[in-house]
Amino acid sequence: MQHVLTAEAPGGDVNRISLNVPVLYKSRNLRWNQQDVAKARDLLTRLTDYQERSRALRAEGISLLDAWNRLIDRSIPAAGLRADSPSLTTNQGEPGQATPATLDTTDSILIQPPGK
Repeated sequence: MQHVLTAEAPGGDVNRISLNVPVLYKSRNLRWNQQDVAKARDLLTRLTDYQERSRALRAEGISLLDAWNRLIDRSIPAAGLRADSPSLTTNQGEPGQATPATLDTTDSILIQPPGK
């Protein structure tokens, strides 16, 4: 904040003095009127409702994905696949997440046909 003072010397000289004064503003203090408070309460209620709907939608998505993975797991010949096969749902990971290129189980896992 700046204050400008006018100073007059005994000889009649008039000068302006500019002073920069620091201002302390307490954080988290807002200048809201009653309309702002009402708007904030309305927005908070809407945000809470949105959060609840988002959680429910996320839970539904997880449930659908689990059901889909169970269906896929039952329909693929898991016994004949290698442990690092991308066809297994356990190896699909999150979208955009690459599987390690160094994972090679050819030497450590021996696949035998069923019945042997």
